[in-house]
Amino acid sequence: MSVGFSRPVPARVVTVTRVLIALPLLLTALQGAAAASTPHSTVPSAAVAARPVGNGGGGPVPGPRGAVPKIQQPLSDVEPKAAPTRPVRPGAVSAASRQIAQFGPMTVPAGEVWRQWVYCPSGMRAVNGGESNTSPGGIQLIHTGPYTPSSDAGWIVNVRNLSGSDARMTVYAVCDSNVSDYLFTEGPHRTAEPGVYVAAIATCTDGRKAVGGGFWPVPNTVNAPALAPSEDGSVWANYVRNTGVENVDVWPYAVCVRGTGPYQVVSGALHTFRVGQFASVTAPCPQGWRLIGGGVLQPHNTPVGAVTDNYPDSANSWTAWVRNDSPYETQVQAIAFCTL
Repeated sequence: MSVGFSRPVPARVVTVTRVLIALPLLLTALQGAAAASTPHSTVPSAAVAARPVGNGGGGPVPGPRGAVPKIQQPLSDVEPKAAPTRPVRPGAVSAASRQIAQFGPMTVPAGEVWRQWVYCPSGMRAVNGGESNTSPGGIQLIHTGPYTPSSDAGWIVNVRNLSGSDARMTVYAVCDSNVSDYLFTEGPHRTAEPGVYVAAIATCTDGRKAVGGGFWPVPNTVNAPALAPSEDGSVWANYVRNTGVENVDVWPYAVCVRGTGPYQVVSGALHTFRVGQFASVTAPCPQGWRLIGGGVLQPHNTPVGAVTDNYPDSANSWTAWVRNDSPYETQVQAIAFCTL
């Protein structure tokens, strides 16, 4: 039996560097997407949501556990992976209006499905986020998005630990107090048959930019080969593969805002991932620009493998780790959404 879980409710100058979205499946998904996208509120939020008590939390996702495949053998080509550290490197300047919040690390037991969330400081909105972990390829990202569909208080992720060893996970939120017209938008859901991937997208309107986003699968037998903003910053696209034995419905999210000023969607270096390789990719913002979001992309027809970590590693760069456990070579690049 697959594991299911409910939606979590815990106690202008424009510069674009590279064409990011080139998948035929995405082009199909884009048809009518703008009209089908359904904002959770027709009125842009004017005030930051009240902050829950504490800095964050986490724990196991409740529900029955079915048979969970485990990665029994190490991959053939594994890049050494250090334990997660605070994502603001020495010397990096974090403006008072934009900070990176983090919570953890927490332990994700072997074979478990786990959720973890972090809150932004008072007066700030969560515009993007993600997680990093200590596992050498055994973690599977199965959900990422705002704290709840109606709240900008923070960021939440769900992962599955497919390895035979416990792992430590830290969750992050990119928090901003300057953005305006904050709008959480849910795009049209896609259905993925067993073994098939879908491109699930959410579109921002009225000049807002998709600085963050994510997806929600039901059931959660999925991995994510890629998730990133579009070339012009108006769309958030998630590439989600069904790893289970029954159909999976996928709901895509976008965090749509104004007030980011001039922006760039920056592509990091394109790296070739060999069969059996586990490695990282990074996208830095140009000098003088600061990070407001990011993601990871495989810009070709059939994205493979799985994203295991996807997070802001500093005030001005984004990092992702990808496990290529497929029989095909692939190319991967990190994406940074940068503003002044």
